[in-house]
Amino acid sequence: MSNKSLDCYHLDPQAQCLRVQAAPGHSLLLPFQELVFAELLITDSEETLTMHFDTHEVVVRGSALRRIENALQRRELSSVAVVSEELSGKARDGQPVITDISVAAARDSVNRSEHKGRT
Repeated sequence: MSNKSLDCYHLDPQAQCLRVQAAPGHSLLLPFQELVFAELLITDSEETLTMHFDTHEVVVRGSALRRIENALQRRELSSVAVVSEELSGKARDGQPVITDISVAAARDSVNRSEHKGRT
């Protein structure tokens, strides 16, 4: 199972956190101990893997994301990044392709920080 050709995800059995390349020049490191749950939704046109951390929600869109979900379950997923359109066309059947990543502050995290300053 080589993912070197597309580089949309990497595995490391020693990973302590997930590196999310949200955009060129912008990445986040999210500790696995803050992962609350993840959800994979597969439709005819797209797959969406949503990862809910204590402080952020990460939404990954693409195809063949089940492998990435399995790596996340084993805590071996060390990074995710979007693949260029040029490279995504070269993916073999069953090879994960990430076409979009969005990151947002978790709603509970926003509520906690709003209440932190109040006495």
